[in-house]
Amino acid sequence: MLTLFSQEEAWDMHVRNREKEAAEKAAWEAAIRTTVEDGQDYGIPREEVLSKLRCKYGLSEMDAREK
Repeated sequence: MLTLFSQEEAWDMHVRNREKEAAEKAAWEAAIRTTVEDGQDYGIPREEVLSKLRCKYGLSEMDAREK
């Protein structure tokens, strides 16, 4: 019984960690999307937006262009 409880507890921890990671990723993606949309709304040149994505979020040149 003790082993079963420990396995259940470990599984619950795993699920909570996955949910936390998913929430953090969603927040990160939303922040990137907001940065891109703000650039479009305020007429900021594309290269400046790309530079901001690379600096602020640590994206590579290719990843920044993809976003």
